[in-house]
Amino acid sequence: MPSLSTLLLTLGAAALTLAAPSPNPPSTLKTSPSTPFTLSKRTIAYQSSNDCDYCGEAVPQYTFDAAQPLAADCVQITKDHPGPGFWTIPTSATLAAGPERWVTLAASGTCAFQVQQDLWETEVVEYQFGTNDLGFYVRSHASTYQAQDGRVGVTSSVYCRRYLGGDPTKSRLGYLDWRVAHT
Repeated sequence: MPSLSTLLLTLGAAALTLAAPSPNPPSTLKTSPSTPFTLSKRTIAYQSSNDCDYCGEAVPQYTFDAAQPLAADCVQITKDHPGPGFWTIPTSATLAAGPERWVTLAASGTCAFQVQQDLWETEVVEYQFGTNDLGFYVRSHASTYQAQDGRVGVTSSVYCRRYLGGDPTKSRLGYLDWRVAHT
């Protein structure tokens, strides 16, 4: 009979089983220093002095193989879009992203940062995602410190505050998924 500590370690290891994000990001526009806020065909980016932190803590699932983006490219996204600011993801972008609903917010080299409205939600809604959220998740979970052989794939569900119709006085909480995926 295994000891309690052995059983807990086994359960913890099972909970940390790695899962791969799916590899089909929507196409994105290239950004340049002269157009730093044209991030994708479907999302709208805003500079803001207001709150740019909409989401809570992540529980990441990692993948490390040659099909994953270079961690250095993911870190470059945070340098290209330091904020403060946020992206508004309109319902049209979510619907245009297909059945998986992954919408690319920003990309650099081999790395794309994507968000997805929770698939369990039947109503597609407009939502926001902050530059602080993107920067925190990439620095904490998709940087060269987490990479193996320079590559890292990561995805997580997070609980986020969403403004309905862009109105901060009308908000609700809901789950979103984010990931870094190969472009």
